[in-house]
Amino acid sequence: MTITELAARSGFSVRNIRAYQARGLLPPPEIRGRAGHYDQEHLDRLALVRALREEGLNLATITTVVSRGSRYAQELRRLRAELHDPVEVSGREWVRLEDRAAAGTEERAPGALQRFIELGSIRRTTDGGYESPAVLVDGSWELNALGASPEAIIEMLLATGQATRRLADAYMRVLRETDVVPRGGGEIDVEGVRSTFEEVRPVLVRVVAAMFEISMARSLGARMDEHLAAAGGA
Repeated sequence: MTITELAARSGFSVRNIRAYQARGLLPPPEIRGRAGHYDQEHLDRLALVRALREEGLNLATITTVVSRGSRYAQELRRLRAELHDPVEVSGREWVRLEDRAAAGTEERAPGALQRFIELGSIRRTTDGGYESPAVLVDGSWELNALGASPEAIIEMLLATGQATRRLADAYMRVLRETDVVPRGGGEIDVEGVRSTFEEVRPVLVRVVAAMFEISMARSLGARMDEHLAAAGGA
């Protein structure tokens, strides 16, 4: 097919196709006479470029990824899709939030729903609703049954999400010192990232749980001390 036909079938303009060729994103066409001819390989490469752009990668990054071959690019896409899917990552059941619960959350803490979405603990459904891991929903109801106010529970969940995000960033600083995620834009060991994540996740969960238990006990102890001191001074 000619470059005009390639443009029509791929949805890219002739100008963009030429620009991608200049960047090395497309293999050169077969020259017949004075015209270049393209085939399915070029269509597939353009489809891959479009998919990577829609996933938020810039052209410089796409060029680096594509230069390592279509198979590597597809494996990297699958890994990114897994890591960006909170349902896939958590391995937990997700349940739909009742409309009144979602509305109540926003009413009590304006902007909270969007903050939960950014933290990954709530996501939108295709019909405009919301869903969250069942463990968070059930835990919230249990705390409320014990007497905790919805406002306090929302504040606690947001604080937990922010704290775990910082912990995750600290973990990434450790991971960068390994060969799994190389520095300077080197090739990522896709299977290495996946297996490392699976191995380290339960370890980190145990570490975080142990540290939280210690911190929680100390906070409770300090609160009791404050209460006793206030009672003694009354």
